[in-house]
Amino acid sequence: VAEDFLPKSAFEPDAMLEELQSILRAIKNPNLLALAEAFFADAELMNLLKQAPGAKTIHHPYLSGLLEHTLSLLKLILKVVENYRGIDVDLLLIGGFLHDIGKVYEFSFERAVDYTDAGQLLGHLVMEVELVDHKIATIPDFPTELALLVKHLLVSHHGAYEFGSPKLPQTVEAVMLHSLDDLDGKIQAIQNLPAKEPGSKWTVFHRA
Repeated sequence: VAEDFLPKSAFEPDAMLEELQSILRAIKNPNLLALAEAFFADAELMNLLKQAPGAKTIHHPYLSGLLEHTLSLLKLILKVVENYRGIDVDLLLIGGFLHDIGKVYEFSFERAVDYTDAGQLLGHLVMEVELVDHKIATIPDFPTELALLVKHLLVSHHGAYEFGSPKLPQTVEAVMLHSLDDLDGKIQAIQNLPAKEPGSKWTVFHRA
């Protein structure tokens, strides 16, 4: 199996998924809660989420890295929203949950972490908007404007055109999602850099 050969998260996937679901099941907006539950009910997708890496090289590049990153982001959101008023916490949480969900199909990770054909040709932003559209179609009377706000979080979360976002963040929740996602990825990448040599104060070079 893949985990016999590939690096993996230090955290147990089932426990991480349980904590993630616990956070999201506290969402008060019934439509957003229904959207979360529609994803939870997709057993194949949830199984892939427990295994998928967060990236090929930059941050969380190991099995279950995507779930580790997503859970970390949700916990960051819960801490930061306490500092601001007027934030749609439910919207921000669902955005945090779904911002990288397309990566479960963007990467293959059976023998090595690599891009799938769909990952190369479409990328996870496009793939997850399609996934969200598909799930929303199963929820009766899901508000059109709310669907737009959710999808805006996904397409803008890279924060800049040169980093692959087709749109820049245009809501306060989108700005927060981009900033916290960027923070979590960068801190994890830094904390996992090996030293140049045992006892060295300096890490190896990181191209990001």
